[in-house]
Amino acid sequence: MNESTNKRVRSSNWDDYDKEVLRTLALQRAEILENKDTTTKVNAAKKKAWEEVVTSFNRVSRNKRDLPQILNQWRNMKTRAKSMSNERRDSSSTSNEFILPEVELIVEPETSTVREVFSEGSTSKKAKKKNNLKSNCCNQDHEHEIYLLAKKSREEVMWQQRQLHETRMQQEKEIHEKRIDLMRLEEEYWRLKMKRIYET
Repeated sequence: MNESTNKRVRSSNWDDYDKEVLRTLALQRAEILENKDTTTKVNAAKKKAWEEVVTSFNRVSRNKRDLPQILNQWRNMKTRAKSMSNERRDSSSTSNEFILPEVELIVEPETSTVREVFSEGSTSKKAKKKNNLKSNCCNQDHEHEIYLLAKKSREEVMWQQRQLHETRMQQEKEIHEKRIDLMRLEEEYWRLKMKRIYET
């Protein structure tokens, strides 16, 4: 057997461009992709949404990815975003201040790439360094946005669970009340029946 057939094909590394593309596509469908409901309808919607993400991603990226690679990278991005948010929170608690991340407009990846290339060809080293710092800051903001999305999804799940619990409690209460009413009717029935027997 050829040894090369046993080797697992290693996918190319994720660069900042690919991560930005995935982040944009996923956030556009966040309400579906991060829905924790497991009903058949929701699962079908999730499957379709992820297929759209993969198709759209491969249209604009030179590195073709399959669904497992896309899902794994999205999970990694959310995990890293949560870790960075925790670090920010710890830092703000010691310095008694917290700087809210700026809200950055979502631009087309192609436009962003062209702008960066043009900037590199016409700016000085000092400007390049400043742009790199700004890029790092934007990446942190993007990761923080992903963390907030995951947090929002968890809160929505907890809210849905509370609503479901309250609904079940109300249903059990109504069933209990109906059982009591039924017992009263049965009691009245036997009381009247016994009365008729004694009267005859």
